[in-house]
Amino acid sequence: MPLKDASTAQNGQTDNSFNLTQELKTGKRFPLSMAIASLPDSSEPLLAVGLTDTRIRLYVRQGKQFVEAVSLSGHEDWVKALAFNTANSVVGQTSLMLSSGSQDGTIRLWEILPVAGREEKSTKDLEDQLLDDFEASLESQIWTNHHRFGDVGGQRLGGFVGALWVNEHEIIAWGWNGGTRRWGFIDDQWSELQAVTGHASPVHGIDWEPSGRYLVSASIDQTVRIHGPHGPKWLELARPQTHGYDCIQAAFLSDLRFASISDEKVTRVFDAPGAFVQLTNGLGIRVDEDDGQNRPMVANVPPLGLSNKAMIDDVDQQVNPSLSRPPFEAELAATTLWPEIEKIFGHGYESISLSVSRSKTLIATSCKATTAKHAVVRLYDAQTFKPFGSPLHGHTLTVTKTAFNKDDRLILAVGKDRTWHLFGRHDSQNEYEPIVACKAHARVVWDCSWMHEVDIFATASRDKTVKVWDASGDPTKMQKPIATIKLEQGATAVDFRPADDSGMVLMAIGLENGDILIYAGSLGSSHDWSLHLKLPPSLAHSDHVRSVRWRPERNLLQLASCSDDHSVRILELKQ
Repeated sequence: MPLKDASTAQNGQTDNSFNLTQELKTGKRFPLSMAIASLPDSSEPLLAVGLTDTRIRLYVRQGKQFVEAVSLSGHEDWVKALAFNTANSVVGQTSLMLSSGSQDGTIRLWEILPVAGREEKSTKDLEDQLLDDFEASLESQIWTNHHRFGDVGGQRLGGFVGALWVNEHEIIAWGWNGGTRRWGFIDDQWSELQAVTGHASPVHGIDWEPSGRYLVSASIDQTVRIHGPHGPKWLELARPQTHGYDCIQAAFLSDLRFASISDEKVTRVFDAPGAFVQLTNGLGIRVDEDDGQNRPMVANVPPLGLSNKAMIDDVDQQVNPSLSRPPFEAELAATTLWPEIEKIFGHGYESISLSVSRSKTLIATSCKATTAKHAVVRLYDAQTFKPFGSPLHGHTLTVTKTAFNKDDRLILAVGKDRTWHLFGRHDSQNEYEPIVACKAHARVVWDCSWMHEVDIFATASRDKTVKVWDASGDPTKMQKPIATIKLEQGATAVDFRPADDSGMVLMAIGLENGDILIYAGSLGSSHDWSLHLKLPPSLAHSDHVRSVRWRPERNLLQLASCSDDHSVRILELKQ
């Protein structure tokens, strides 16, 4: 366990570098927790270390080196948390309090009191004083539970792993799943307050509700979450799917229905419960004739099950779904599931991509593949959930993304074989047929997107380029792009925004390093693209961007993005 000391440079300026001054050997035991403070009535530092042998080691400094003074026993399992606190003793002197938390389920308090009239002591005398003080503290008063925060049983939080005092009237705690809970002392009582929630692992997919009123996100933390506005903030409104597999993508079929894929062979379809309809109506996010009364109010996951089942009976005894505010973390984890209404089978390997047609009538999926037999796109009717036509063949490796053009007449598929394939549908046929294919890039193609007004699409590749292609003319002339945008990093995500009144089109590009670029073009000159904006590091991501999606509100210039840095971001661009 290394100890480092900050040094001060010459000329009175602070040097921010650190120098290693000492390394404490802990043998075969691993240090799990640490705290440092000054001894009472002294400037000498006291270092407390919790190890994997259930003991707490106290170190004092002798000269410029720390030496072990006392080994405290009392806990029966690993000591995972240590914290010092200075407080006033009964006689008005300063005492030092050490709090230790252990996996044995206990918290112990240890107190050191200064010796009156103490002069400079040797290290041995100081060790004896520490041992006497801590032994005396074992006979001190009993501390009782003044207030309990959180819930006992029935919640999917996995327990708390840490907590902090924000100030004397506010506490925040966090759990294994990345969510936080906050309480404030208001009107002489502790009440739960809104806290930050979010994914605990990389987020692989996002999609806007058709009208842009809220957003769904899928993460490999095995959850699908819905986020919506509440005043000036965006908060988590529901956690409709908590799964046993990593969630890869979710896409809306309507404002109250979505499909999702996970690291399994099944596509699942979910329908909103009455509690979500009432919540969004109450918050003013959506107001329509559907008041949720004809829907199951909530859903749950049966023991040992993976499918959300609608709860019809005894709802009031299990949850209280009526909320006039965005749900708190415990409510999100336990009472905001959506009933699963359908499972769609077809692929032989784990799902990798999901998209929905512009008209919300077709679902397109693909799976992991190392052969042409499985590197297909399967289409399903979004109403009956039955296969639509034959699988679309052409790729030889995994199809990473699919996209429908403005009138669903064309389907574009890109993949790890570095190619894109275009499939077309005739009005008289319920079938898509291959039109043209092109080996477009030198590396894997991660994403693709169509313009909203014309049959022009873009492909984003790891070869550090985004290429723009024109599909409106003769297919034989589509072997060359009409524009190539060269980048400093591999392109991992791309999306077009509808043209504004002047005909300007914006294209958002996400990169491997987390950067997001906005390029500008026009409907009349689709071959000419220029860098319009590069998001500053404070607004962009810090890791691989998985998806970018413009909000489908013509009057709002907002962009949603998700990343391997565990975050979903919604940014508003000022014109």
